[in-house]
Amino acid sequence: MVDIENGQCGKCEHYGQNESSSQIIEIRIKGTAPDGFTSVCGHPRNAGIHLSVSANSGCDGFTPAEAA
Repeated sequence: MVDIENGQCGKCEHYGQNESSSQIIEIRIKGTAPDGFTSVCGHPRNAGIHLSVSANSGCDGFTPAEAA
């Protein structure tokens, strides 16, 4: 398991944005993700390239996810 902090993809509204996954919600609530877990970034800048990122990645497009 990897720890996820504010500012990292697992806590961003764009992480898994176009997926319906209870695992994404768990990552946001618990602040941990399985090693090697990735999801598609739904940030508009990345829409055309279908970028997959790990939950502990980060970028300057971070937008905090709403509380579940």
